[in-house]
This record gives sequence, structure tokens and C-alpha cells, in this order.
Amino acid sequence: LKSHYDSAYRLLCNTSHSGVRSLEEYLVLDERSEVRILNSGPIEKDFDLVLITAMDNLCLGLFCIFAFFKVDKLSMIEEFRKRIIQLKTEI
Repeated sequence: LKSHYDSAYRLLCNTSHSGVRSLEEYLVLDERSEVRILNSGPIEKDFDLVLITAMDNLCLGLFCIFAFFKVDKLSMIEEFRKRIIQLKTEI
């Protein structure tokens, strides 16, 4: 799971750990680079990719739980993950 975690972390870390670049997305600057507006609402950039990553994480977690408890639903989870991968390529 480490490689899966690392991939998701790289995608989501700017959302949870604001750096200078991610903070700049909240600012509207004028021609002299002075702050005119501070956008306090959520930023929707790449939100579809965040949701798809969250779905993939849920499926992976269910896959591990089902495998551990020997629940016969692994094929269902594999089908969900195939569809998620297809969604990622459509973005």
C-alpha cells in the first residue's frame, strides 16, 4: 500500500498542507501584483481527480478487507477499480 499512499499523497498534499503556491490560488492580483480579492471559497481545480482518487482508495481498502475476511466479493471490487481507471483516463 505504500506506493498507493505515496501517489495519493503527492496528489492531495497541497490541499491539506498549504504552501506558498497553493495559497496563491486564493488571491486575485491587479496589474501591479497587489492583492485585490481573497477567494475564501473552495478551489475546484482538479476536484474530479481528487474524488476519483478517493474512490480508488475506498475500493482498495475494501479489497484488502474482503481478502482478509475471505468475503467472496473481490471480483466486484476489481470491476469497480477497472471503471475508476477508465474514469482517470477520461479526465
